[in-house]
Amino acid sequence: MIGTLADIWLVFSVVTFGAMWIDCQKRPQHMAVMNVTWPLTALYFGPLAFPIYRVLGRRAVGHDHGHREHPHHHGGSPGGGSMWRSTFVGTTHCGGGCALGDLIGEVLVARVGLVLGGSALLTSCVVDFVIAYGLGLMFQYWSIRPMHTEMTRGQAFLAAARADTVSILAFEIGMFAIMGVRASVAPDLGPSDAFYWVWMQCAMVVGFATSFPANWVLVKIGVKEAM
Repeated sequence: MIGTLADIWLVFSVVTFGAMWIDCQKRPQHMAVMNVTWPLTALYFGPLAFPIYRVLGRRAVGHDHGHREHPHHHGGSPGGGSMWRSTFVGTTHCGGGCALGDLIGEVLVARVGLVLGGSALLTSCVVDFVIAYGLGLMFQYWSIRPMHTEMTRGQAFLAAARADTVSILAFEIGMFAIMGVRASVAPDLGPSDAFYWVWMQCAMVVGFATSFPANWVLVKIGVKEAM
């Protein structure tokens, strides 16, 4: 029964990803990278991602890109300038890169059969972090570059590293904690099991939760720009 429910949940997660991807093409975001980030949210929040997107990020069809009240806000919803909304959207941005990197890392480790230090968990954590960090910085770079065209590519990359390193670390720490719990209570689960990926989704949601306060502080002290 649990396996069947996990299968259904994952199918709905993928369908939600597709629906959000299509919707973002019809209602493009102010920042092009958010057209990728919002659908990626469905890979860890599952079907719950769509109502979150509707409230915080969905834009009206034909919305004029040339006129916007909040130049750094990626959504278009009323009240989007509030601190918690801005931080939540910023965390989805960080989470999108991390989630994609973590999923790629898990598949890569399973396919290659790589084991570091005799520990499958350690291997997953190391590979996931390296890929997630790289993609997280790329997502942040694609956010900074359009807003600061006066920066060189190198300056924009350094700004991305300064803005997102702490929030990515916070995301991965929260995620790794749940991965550790999974390894303890269900050590026989592997990437071929649907429930393994539900565990990964739960881990990413916890990572989102641990990254949220980090993003809040980074925006408050001016390290990151409000989104």
